[in-house]
Amino acid sequence: LTPESRTLRRLYLGLRAEFGAVDAYVDLHHMGPCEQIEGDGDYVSVTLDYPPLGPDDSDKYAAWPLLDQDKSRRYAYAAYLGMREHAGQGNADQSPFLGGIARYLHPEARDLPGQARSSFALNGTGTVLFEVRGQSDDFGQKKNGQLTAIVEAGVAGLAERLADGSVDALDGDRFFDLPDYGWDD
Repeated sequence: LTPESRTLRRLYLGLRAEFGAVDAYVDLHHMGPCEQIEGDGDYVSVTLDYPPLGPDDSDKYAAWPLLDQDKSRRYAYAAYLGMREHAGQGNADQSPFLGGIARYLHPEARDLPGQARSSFALNGTGTVLFEVRGQSDDFGQKKNGQLTAIVEAGVAGLAERLADGSVDALDGDRFFDLPDYGWDD
């Protein structure tokens, strides 16, 4: 285990001890060079994901009754809605910097229970991965600020819906309406 993963585990266990459960976990990453959304042509600004824990119909995780992949998909969709509402500054479809929001594909081979977000999901936490376009040295200050605003909008969209309980009424399958990130299964 890396120092980062040990620290994250301690933090997670401390939050569970204090609050009884950790409802949400947001994992922020940079995905490096960006690809275009399949069939769309927009460059991906942010890719969202829920925990890669194999096929949904698998009984492999039956011993983990708190696992709720739909919860994580609802949370990811709430983040998407926040990006569309807030980062678009009025008309998201006309936003000069929103770019493409995509989702990771979940081929059967993606089964990664050792990832922090996956192990947290096994314990009942709804988790969302944000993969943000580029690295900090790839863009100038303006583009980095725009990408930061997009992520802030996604986190705000999730937080607002968690606060008012509306995240529970979302349809987790709407996550699959987001365009694919652009690689093959």
